[in-house]
Amino acid sequence: MPEQYWDAKAGTLKPEYGEHVQGLERFRTEIESLAGTIPEAADKYDVKLPADFEMPEGYQFSVEGREGLIEAARAAAHKARLPQSAFEAMVGAVAAAEIKQLEADRARIDAEIKALGEKGPERLRSIETALKARLTAGQAESLMALTVSKDGVEALEKLLSSASRVPAETADPARKGAALDQIMKESPVTRLTRIFERQRKAS
Repeated sequence: MPEQYWDAKAGTLKPEYGEHVQGLERFRTEIESLAGTIPEAADKYDVKLPADFEMPEGYQFSVEGREGLIEAARAAAHKARLPQSAFEAMVGAVAAAEIKQLEADRARIDAEIKALGEKGPERLRSIETALKARLTAGQAESLMALTVSKDGVEALEKLLSSASRVPAETADPARKGAALDQIMKESPVTRLTRIFERQRKAS
């Protein structure tokens, strides 16, 4: 019995001892409760965000293409005997960091578009339309990644202005219409952020 909880003068336990015991019991109950949520195997961890995670509008968190990272995270979590809630907290931390990076990218791209002047969005749409008329969707998207900067936009404009134009009658109307519909659905900043993020992950 720790001396701090014994009243030698009264020959009895101090009231604080009861509070101490109750605290230990609560702690034991919490530990047992968490232990019950530790998956039996690493691959049983559910990859999801915490229930109270607040996802900003316009953002989404995907695990697609991260199979290797997820496998390593699950193995580490299981080795450390982490409960499901702790694993979700880790997923939330990763998502929060990525959102912060995307917001920084979006702000930077927005500043670059503003540097193009009032017709910046129109210039970007013209470049994208011209690229899609000449190249495959993948090739066009790769070059659109250059438009995250003012210099990139001006360089593409120079290249396109010197290239021969595709005759209107040879263009595929359905493909052209679909491309224009997609362009109108997204703002330049949203579209460029998406393209830039895809290029950054691929590098």
